[in-house]
Amino acid sequence: MKALGSNKRMALMLPVLALAAYLAVFADKTPQGGAKAAVPASRPGVTAATAPAPASVGAPKNKPAAVLERIETLVPRKQLVNPADPSADLFASPSWSAAPPPAPVAPSAPPVPQAAQIAPPNYRVLGKKLESEVWEVYLGRDDTSFIVRAGDTLEGTWRIDKVEPPSVSMTHVPSGSVHSLPIGDSR
Repeated sequence: MKALGSNKRMALMLPVLALAAYLAVFADKTPQGGAKAAVPASRPGVTAATAPAPASVGAPKNKPAAVLERIETLVPRKQLVNPADPSADLFASPSWSAAPPPAPVAPSAPPVPQAAQIAPPNYRVLGKKLESEVWEVYLGRDDTSFIVRAGDTLEGTWRIDKVEPPSVSMTHVPSGSVHSLPIGDSR
């Protein structure tokens, strides 16, 4: 069974191989539209008129002066690469030493906290409850839980001004800055 499948495959591949060999040997290999000189884009100042003519098989060895290839002059390396630039040396060994430590800065007095510099309270909202028309909010920080209502003072630092969903309004007592803590809607 396996030999039968192999024979069918061989019968299909041999004509394809013969066609490829025929095209490789006898097909016309000149591009459509005639051969034109390709001018590399990396050579400034070379145009199609000044580009060297492509070498063709069977071309005469004695060419007229107009057809002779143009030989460009070499540009010295010092004109191409700036020697003052350290990245210009392609073969320089890299330096693996650490950069020198920064100069020590003299410590200054800590800034005086202002209303704009006070960080917002770092309390998590654990929940809220409406009891006899008064909102209570359950807050937590680290392992401590707090139940707060409007008018309460939290740890002697934050005064609770207003508790109405969707937020709690708190005032930082030492600085007088006001912050709002989102607690969600009134559901």
